[in-house]
Amino acid sequence: MSSAWHEKLLADARAGLGASRVLLGAAPDLVPANDFTVLRICGLQSERDLPFAALHRLLLPVLSADDLRQTLRGSPFQLRCAVHELLIGLSPLLVQADDAQWLDRETMDILGFVARRVTGHRLAVLISGCPEWTGEQPSALVGLVAELGSPVDAAQHAWHADRPDWARTLLSRAGADAGRTALLLGEIELRDGDPAVAVHELTTAAAQLDDPSPALLLAGEARRLCGDVRGYRAMARTLPPISDLPISDLMLAHFRGLTATFEGRHADAAQPLRDVVRLGMAATDVASAVWAAEAAFALGLGEKAFECASAAVSRARPTGREAALPWALVQLSLAAIVLDRHEVALEASREGLAASTAQRTTRTEHLSLLALSAALRDDRETAQSHLDNAAAAIAKRGLGRPCAIASWAYACLDLADDRPADALARLDTMTAGVSGTQPAIQALATPQLVEAAVLVGQHDRAERALKVFDGWVRTGGNSAWLALSHRCHALLTDDLTHFETAIALHRKAGAAMELARTQLLYANRLRLRRRLLDARDQFRSALRVFQSIGAQRWTARAEAGLRAAGETVSAPNVSLAGLTPQQAAISRLVAVGETNKEIARRLVISHRTVDHHLRNIFTTLGVRSRVELARRVTSLEDEQA
Repeated sequence: MSSAWHEKLLADARAGLGASRVLLGAAPDLVPANDFTVLRICGLQSERDLPFAALHRLLLPVLSADDLRQTLRGSPFQLRCAVHELLIGLSPLLVQADDAQWLDRETMDILGFVARRVTGHRLAVLISGCPEWTGEQPSALVGLVAELGSPVDAAQHAWHADRPDWARTLLSRAGADAGRTALLLGEIELRDGDPAVAVHELTTAAAQLDDPSPALLLAGEARRLCGDVRGYRAMARTLPPISDLPISDLMLAHFRGLTATFEGRHADAAQPLRDVVRLGMAATDVASAVWAAEAAFALGLGEKAFECASAAVSRARPTGREAALPWALVQLSLAAIVLDRHEVALEASREGLAASTAQRTTRTEHLSLLALSAALRDDRETAQSHLDNAAAAIAKRGLGRPCAIASWAYACLDLADDRPADALARLDTMTAGVSGTQPAIQALATPQLVEAAVLVGQHDRAERALKVFDGWVRTGGNSAWLALSHRCHALLTDDLTHFETAIALHRKAGAAMELARTQLLYANRLRLRRRLLDARDQFRSALRVFQSIGAQRWTARAEAGLRAAGETVSAPNVSLAGLTPQQAAISRLVAVGETNKEIARRLVISHRTVDHHLRNIFTTLGVRSRVELARRVTSLEDEQA
């Protein structure tokens, strides 16, 4: 407040912040003596839709009922003038309005009229409340914030209330405060617009703000979202001098840690990333907890990433920052998926979708995560629906991260359909159609890539990917990811102890679906070694999990494996139509007597791929030889005829 007596003050007063107590103690600081009148009013939700109800309560202490009725007469302008003159006549006067979001609009408009005309009078108006939104329209308090406070403040409230279009409109009126304007515009573009535009706005903001840390962290996220790792690393090399604010330490550590991770220098990345986790969890804001979750991921600490993401969601819910909640839920959903906690991921992304109706980019991220979770659980219909809904936004905005997650989901579906070559192609070109790379998603998808590469005979490709994966996973020592590492090594070697170690680690991590997948792979290896009793045990364990979650394709594979291992299982209702198109073609060519080399030449695939498909055909149809397969094909075709 200035030294002049006439003042107006707006305070953002969310529930539980103690603003009422601050206002009740404000009067002595505003006047030189205690000979002043105080009129206080508190908004009531029950009277919000009753015109002039709050004004009636405000003036009751100083007007009789007849005078009050007389004052409230006349045109809207006359009424405002009458109230203004009345309050001047009571000066020196302090008018306090608390919980102003619950005032009726008519009273709010009159208080705004008076607040604009305090100059030259011994009059102070103090208004506190939480600016909110009714439908598509802002409350009167939002308009007052924009007029008497700052358009940037009003735009901030609009954005926090998930009204990006209103926020953009308000920011277009902001003449000063260019740094804050660019920061908010950049955040809005990051969540609801074009990440490339977000980079420009946030870089501009960083150059104009006293503390550039928030802008630079968001600009870094925008570059990673696009897949611009080169641009991210360039930012890290040109960071400005660090201020004394705690978030600046977090920013520097975040850039150093992720840059080292992207370059494969995991030992150099470890300490900066640990610093980010420590600083982010020690802070109280949403963003710091999200940065901490990202750092924990980069460290390979799945449980810690889940904890940090949960903290971010917890911080977002009661603060009134509705816009931050979907962002925090993205981190929680991803953490839950990689820990095989799909029900948690499902709830997080469902909530994220509901909360991000006005954040198209964040919404696309949630759709891609829902698709990935469904694909990992062998729910093709659900996965495809989410992928279809996300496709347009991914292409239009060049969203590299959701594109990579979508490719990962498609690869999981390909593996379930016994199409490893297709899965490998998708994982090798994760961001096809969208520029940039996504090293974090590529690392997380390594188990699927290794499996696909081994099945099509590209062991060198699998080994290169696994080397990168191991360098990351072994830094953190997370049980779930170590289990996947051992499973990959088991696929590449004849050492069955890798399977056994993986199974033990899966159980320790509580990863049911991945445990079942590993048991199925182990069972097939045991069956090939003629250890049929051990194989049947693994098939049965995997089958129970697949059946419990409704994973039909994996259930069919486990049942077929049991039959191939000598256990009687109810005969499946299969036909050639139940095979993949390529498997059906191979089966028909076998039935007419062609060799594997002839089939490979005809279908333009390698003979190893033909071998792989035949093994799966035998398992699926429950046959044990080419002769038996030929008889089955002939019999099925005769039935169809």
